[in-house]
Amino acid sequence: DFDYTCNYQCPSCRTEVINWNNDVTFAPINDRIAQRIKHQVIDRIKNQPVLIRWAGGEPFISRVYLDLFEYIILSGKSNIMNVIQTNGSYLRSKSHILERLAPHIKELRISFDAATSDTYAQVRRNGIWSNLIDNVKHALEILGPHKITADFVVQSSGHQRSFSGRVYLPPLLPLGGPPRPPAAGASPR
Repeated sequence: DFDYTCNYQCPSCRTEVINWNNDVTFAPINDRIAQRIKHQVIDRIKNQPVLIRWAGGEPFISRVYLDLFEYIILSGKSNIMNVIQTNGSYLRSKSHILERLAPHIKELRISFDAATSDTYAQVRRNGIWSNLIDNVKHALEILGPHKITADFVVQSSGHQRSFSGRVYLPPLLPLGGPPRPPAAGASPR
């Protein structure tokens, strides 16, 4: 994690939108880090399996992360696999990179942090629930359900509670939200 560029302003993570793509201080530093990763890591990988985890900010809008994804694709090294943590907001608009990177994706971890539109609006400032659902459906078409997991930060009354698990919702409960309990007096099926 070295680029924290993100389009969201989530209470569990940051107090403002961060964009280091063209920042006069951070962009040159990130460019140097990316060059080192290319030449001191990716170029030196031979046949051994390698797993790279991308997180910190939103990788699909980070200029340097997108550059590194392209570099991995163009390397032709099928032994480089990636775990990508994303807020899911750019999966459709960055479809071209998602499709080309698909053979190199071991897991796409999508941070839902909510199970309803109302909760999502509170915990994912700048996020739109219907866009997330649409983007996840699109990613499912490209990657299939076996490569996608949903991540959650559990929060209560504005207090974050850490939790080190992942939640897998086969296949994301048709993306309509959690199952609803039967109405009072109705018999469960």
